[in-house]
Amino acid sequence: MKRTDTGGLRLLRLYWQKKCIH
Repeated sequence: MKRTDTGGLRLLRLYWQKKCIH
C-alpha cells in the first residue's frame, strides 16, 4: 500500500460520510 492510498481512503471516507449526511 502507498502512503497516498491511506490518505485517499481517509479522504474518501470523509467524503462519503458527508454525502450520506447530506
